[in-house]
Amino acid sequence: MLVRGAITVGEFYHKNGIFLGKAFDKACFLESEIAIYPRIVISEDIFERRLILTPLVENIPSYQKPWLKDFDDVNYLNYFFAPFFRQAFWPAVPPY
Repeated sequence: MLVRGAITVGEFYHKNGIFLGKAFDKACFLESEIAIYPRIVISEDIFERRLILTPLVENIPSYQKPWLKDFDDVNYLNYFFAPFFRQAFWPAVPPY
């Protein structure tokens, strides 16, 4: 299954199905305007606040990177990052 979305950080309020806040607005914008392909965009705010500390190392295979930079210079969650993929689809995927 392919999905499209966004991950960001910031002020957010939700109660009884009502969602408000800068983080929600930014996630909606990123999902609808930036993540125009099946990918989950990672907001620059995440990197600026150092919430993702894993460096983007060029000399390892892409399936070993938790996030990637796409052709349009947008950071996105790597669906096929081995630990994530195994956890999300276990037990359908055998350990490597």
